[in-house]
Amino acid sequence: MNRKALTPKELADFLRISRATVYTMVREKELPFYRLRGRIFFDKDVIVDWTKEQQKGFGMENYE
Repeated sequence: MNRKALTPKELADFLRISRATVYTMVREKELPFYRLRGRIFFDKDVIVDWTKEQQKGFGMENYE
């Protein structure tokens, strides 16, 4: 089974940022996330699309 939901720790590892940064970005609503029973989760496909969109602002469209 290939899970698509990531926890904050898994997202931090995936993006190579700290967990504290993930929580800050959630608090500032800078990352797409959802809550389930009070816990924070991230859809991996949405995060991949979000990172591609973020790269466009830095002229990195060709680095896929």
